[in-house]
Amino acid sequence: MRGNPLFRLLGIAAIFALAGLPVRWVTRGTASASADLALSAGSQALPAPKDVTAPATFRFTFTCVPAPEFLRLEYLGKDVFGAPASASAQDGPSTPQMKPQQYTGEFSIPALPAEGADFVVRAQWPKASSASLEQQAALRLVLESGGVKREATFWSQGGAVTDVMTFLPARRRAQD
Repeated sequence: MRGNPLFRLLGIAAIFALAGLPVRWVTRGTASASADLALSAGSQALPAPKDVTAPATFRFTFTCVPAPEFLRLEYLGKDVFGAPASASAQDGPSTPQMKPQQYTGEFSIPALPAEGADFVVRAQWPKASSASLEQQAALRLVLESGGVKREATFWSQGGAVTDVMTFLPARRRAQD
């Protein structure tokens, strides 16, 4: 091997330093997070939190392909929306119609916590008539409240979906 061991050591250290720069850039905190931390550590008073006891009204849109046998949206264990069974689902097993079914509406909850609200989505589709035909279904939920819009898509490959969608309120901006 050629070269001075000290120069090789410095070369390896330079390579590690250059490789560490992208890692540092990705893992460093944002300026607003640093400002919030500095503000809470200082002697200045924090602004009063918004009134979290005010009711929050939500508008929702479910889009389902194919039409579900049943569809529920729950908050804290209580139904806030329940879709009636589709006519094709009441007829018994058949080949599902692949045209979208849409449900819209509004509901209110007592308060929207700062950490967000968890909504449970439950849906079930009728069984396919052919045993070889695997049931695939899609469900898209759009929730809007207070000018904030959140969307989620759920996929089923077996005829049912039970999943959670968390609605986070708009984040407060750092004080200027």
